[in-house]
Amino acid sequence: MPYITRIGGNIGKWAAIISLVVLIAGILYGISNPSLKALEQNKDLEKVTRLSNAWQMIAIYMNNTSVMILLYALSVVIIPGLIILFNNGYIIGSVAAIGSKNVGGLTVFLLLAPHGIFELYAFIYASAAAISLPFNVLRKRNNVKEILTSQLYGLLYAAIILFIAAFIEAFITARIASLVTD
Repeated sequence: MPYITRIGGNIGKWAAIISLVVLIAGILYGISNPSLKALEQNKDLEKVTRLSNAWQMIAIYMNNTSVMILLYALSVVIIPGLIILFNNGYIIGSVAAIGSKNVGGLTVFLLLAPHGIFELYAFIYASAAAISLPFNVLRKRNNVKEILTSQLYGLLYAAIILFIAAFIEAFITARIASLVTD
């Protein structure tokens, strides 16, 4: 995570590890206890799939960016942000478990992994940056402007990663879906 050390130093690294562990715990919990209710949180997904690929990308990007901003804002106070991260992991785990029963594990993996790698990286990054913010402000009080500027660049970096994920999800995942579901 290139900017984590710039944003948070060792605290940023530990925050990234904690965020990753919470996300993985959510995924594992979703796999072991899948819920259709977790999938219902994505009700608008069916509407989005009817759009053109370009509009899908915009809708996906806007949704994921709003989740990232909320995640960042709540991660500053640590626990609420980690709950959002766990919940996202739970949804992914539920999709994987239910989808694997319906279309097979490989198909689910091919549909989630290409964009998910970028999306989850951005979410973990935003969470880790926010978790490290109050610790770094307390540690380096005279450099608050520098810390906040670095945080802003970090969020921009995460937003760019989410744009890449949205592009992959709208254009590439759609092609993979048509190949594996035929």
